[in-house]
Amino acid sequence: MKAFICRYPKNHITDILLSLFCIFTICLILQNSDTKNIIYCYSENERIDFLNINGWVVDESTGEYSEISLPNVIDETFEEYIELQKEQGFDLMPYIGKSVQKYTYEVLNYPGYENSGGIFATIFVYSDKIIAADIYSAAIDGFIQGVIS
Repeated sequence: MKAFICRYPKNHITDILLSLFCIFTICLILQNSDTKNIIYCYSENERIDFLNINGWVVDESTGEYSEISLPNVIDETFEEYIELQKEQGFDLMPYIGKSVQKYTYEVLNYPGYENSGGIFATIFVYSDKIIAADIYSAAIDGFIQGVIS
């Protein structure tokens, strides 16, 4: 059995350089990891704050809650929705087929539709973590877009 041993001169400059290299490597790994897009929300206020921070004013009294299961089969429509969420930094793939919480609120400040109704914000939560969010119109010729601009 062969072992590889790495030795370096014992001095303070080498120790400092080695420490800086390790810190730089860790920072680089953390910067490129997906964990920077994790947004936790433990309460109604935190969900409302998430929407407010992203520029949306909602009517808290219209809040609705439901428990849904994300589809097991990814059709074209769901694939488009997954892409919309990826653009915002959310990854729905680990939650396919799982039961999630869905929170819906009426949006009061959508441009051109201020206080007219029919525009809603939806937040999907799994284990207190926001996994998806959107703004949509309930009209027949409606639309859907991301919450985060």
